[in-house]
Amino acid sequence: MFAESLIVAALFWAQAPLVDGSWCAADGRRITVEGLTVLTPEGQRTQGEYGDRAFRFQAPPGEWPAGAIIWMELKSSDSVRVSVESDSQQGPPPHDRWIRCDVVS
Repeated sequence: MFAESLIVAALFWAQAPLVDGSWCAADGRRITVEGLTVLTPEGQRTQGEYGDRAFRFQAPPGEWPAGAIIWMELKSSDSVRVSVESDSQQGPPPHDRWIRCDVVS
């Protein structure tokens, strides 16, 4: 039974769309996701977690906005919506569209 559960989980993750890769904002910022590890725009490594078609991590000290939760929602294979969720915000979190850095048009 346990082995069957592992196989089902592996098949799910193999087919689930992942945010892995390098993502670029229009202003030149870059976030790289490799598994659960994130390389932030300021060059710090931190850990995140996957949800349904999304990835999130907490911005580490020294990053803007430190302590906020950063959500990366996959919109297409080459586009994510990056949202910043903080304790002090009113209303929905602001967001930007980021694209894969290695996309060649």
